[in-house]
Amino acid sequence: MNGLHLLIVDDEREAAELLKIILEEDPRFQSVAVAYDGMEAVDQARRHKPDIVIMDLEMPRMDGEQAAHLILAEYAAQPPRLIALSGNILRLRAMRSGPFHARLGKPVDFAALGALIA
Repeated sequence: MNGLHLLIVDDEREAAELLKIILEEDPRFQSVAVAYDGMEAVDQARRHKPDIVIMDLEMPRMDGEQAAHLILAEYAAQPPRLIALSGNILRLRAMRSGPFHARLGKPVDFAALGALIA
């Protein structure tokens, strides 16, 4: 199988697990891993080398922006596509530049997410 590797990062465990269950059904993904904070995201990215990372912004220990910068620094030659996901719409709107290729609000709009992954 030659599918994509996905990493979901969210400190809201139920939200992360639900998103994982939904996206595991997508035939484009060979694997779907989950991390529950920014530090764990960096570690998971090192181990799984994801093609796409869907990352919450506001998390304990390390926020999503900081984790995204660290992940991009590790994979400068072939970085993963980073998608910010947050319930803080004001923070999403304030992010005009930065490490993320796209930004989505919570709850997840699956049609918009599917378009970003395509």
